[in-house]
Order: sequence, then structure tokens, then C-alpha cells
Amino acid sequence: TTTGKYYWIPTERVASIEFEAPHRPRDLVWRRASMVVTDGPDGIVYIPALYDSVAADIGDELRLGRATSWTDEEAGPVRGSGQRVFLIGDDAQSIMELATLRFGA
Repeated sequence: TTTGKYYWIPTERVASIEFEAPHRPRDLVWRRASMVVTDGPDGIVYIPALYDSVAADIGDELRLGRATSWTDEEAGPVRGSGQRVFLIGDDAQSIMELATLRFGA
């Protein structure tokens, strides 16, 4: 948040997220957004724009969030590297393409 506090908000309580356009380098790592939460509190938040990559050998395109790659290990979950992606219906959209997300509408 803009107050420096860290919160976990259950997904089912998020009503909408309106992303601000990126203005500074920080916005390519933490996307600033206005979040409306059912039963509050609402506010300005920062949403991670990059996946936390455990691989040390990822390329610059992934490290800088200019691409997204998926690792599918047989014994584990599918993990993303690079720019965060949301599955909206059948379409995958990167966090930098989004302006507004509305949930339960």
C-alpha cells in the first residue's frame, strides 16, 4: 500500500482493480492500482508485475518483464517467469495490458 503496509486480501473479497498507467521504472515491477474490496478497506495498492523466478539462468527478456515463460514440472505446479499474466476467460493478458478488472460482475 502507499502507507507501506502489506496485506493478504482473499480473492473473493476483491470487487475491482483499476490499474494506473506505468510512469516510472518501479511501475514495471510493482503495478500501482486502486482496489475496491467488499466490506473495505479500499485503497491504492501495488501488485507484483513479475513472477518470482527461482531459476538463476533466465534471460534478460524474462528478468525485465518483457516476456513470460512457463515451466511445467511433472511432480510440481506450473510456474511462471517474467511478466505476470492473468487468464481472463480463454485469453491470457499480461498485467501491463490491463486497465480494469471487475470480479463477480
